Amino acid sequence: MSILKRLQRIAKANINWMLDKVDPPEKELEAKIAELQDAIKDGKAAAATYGATFRRLQREVEDYLAKQQEYQQQASAAVQAGDETAARRFLAEKISLAERISNLKPGVEEGQKTFDYVQSNLARLQDQLKQAKLKLAELKSRQRAASARQAFGEQLSTVNDAVGQGEIFERMEDQVAQDEALAEVIQDLQSGDVDLEQRSRELQIEAELAKMRESFNSPNSPDQMQ
Repeated sequence: MSILKRLQRIAKANINWMLDKVDPPEKELEAKIAELQDAIKDGKAAAATYGATFRRLQREVEDYLAKQQEYQQQASAAVQAGDETAARRFLAEKISLAERISNLKPGVEEGQKTFDYVQSNLARLQDQLKQAKLKLAELKSRQRAASARQAFGEQLSTVNDAVGQGEIFERMEDQVAQDEALAEVIQDLQSGDVDLEQRSRELQIEAELAKMRESFNSPNSPDQMQ
């Protein structure tokens, strides 16, 4: 495959690829960038070759045209001087140059077309390379943002876990405080056991006395019957 067809194929293929692949994978995009860079490198080499050939032929034609003008002037001067032999020789050289120019012109024209074609495809490839690099930069930026969001989510999860642990700690602390308060109450109650027992006995005694008074005050009691 010639370099011209290759440049054209890559340029068309990458245009279709970019239209189809709105969000291509990073590795695939990097491969396309590498392909474009290689094609541009080869295209520049081809453009240099075609451009050098075209311009060399173009300068040669321009030189021949300038010499034709000189031979025409020399032939005219020879005719004015009455030297037709010299005039014929100058005109023969002019005609010979015209034949050379005629032979070179197709090559110059074709070289110009080829050079312009290569440059046009190079411009397309360079534009595609620029777009591909921008797309890759965007993709990597999105990946970094996604990684940052993921990392933030993991940190947030860790924080939430820590908050949950903090609630557990708070509940444990409340339980400890409750146990401490209970221990204090029990200690207070134990320190007052003697008083409580004494008070209990006193209450029992009073209850017994009340029953006895009620019994003595009853009309049916033995004391009342006597």
